[in-house]
Amino acid sequence: MSNDTNHLVFEEDPDTTIYNVNIPPTVKLTPLNYPQWLFVITRFLMGIGPIKFIDGSHPPPAQTITETQGDKVLEKPNPKYTSWLRQDNLLISALATTLDMSIVGLISMAESSKEAWKILYDTYGKPTRAHIKQVRNWLKAMKKQPNQFVSDYMNKIK
Repeated sequence: MSNDTNHLVFEEDPDTTIYNVNIPPTVKLTPLNYPQWLFVITRFLMGIGPIKFIDGSHPPPAQTITETQGDKVLEKPNPKYTSWLRQDNLLISALATTLDMSIVGLISMAESSKEAWKILYDTYGKPTRAHIKQVRNWLKAMKKQPNQFVSDYMNKIK
């Protein structure tokens, strides 16, 4: 087993690589900044590897494996599933740290990181009437502060 700052590698089986997902606290998801949050988090997860859990390209393996010993058929826990589950739980936990506390409850019942990601997308990524109205009202209320640079004001609008 080797250890570095990004992940633990168990050399005997590459399917048991566990990524230590420490997402830098650069952007916290709020009801108004989903596009910015998505950009930062997606790029980070693509960079270190576990995006495959969220996009569905690395589905969970079978929970058990069947072994035959003589005339007996035995079912035992699948170590690949155990590793997958550990990684997925680390990923959900890391995602939760990037959410405003008012949003964490949305994903608290998610069974997987993929499901948590879908909940966040369905809630903030889809242009619903309520969300459009909320953004419209926020934009109407935006005012440039006297000591604020125009570029800062425009970036906030974006």
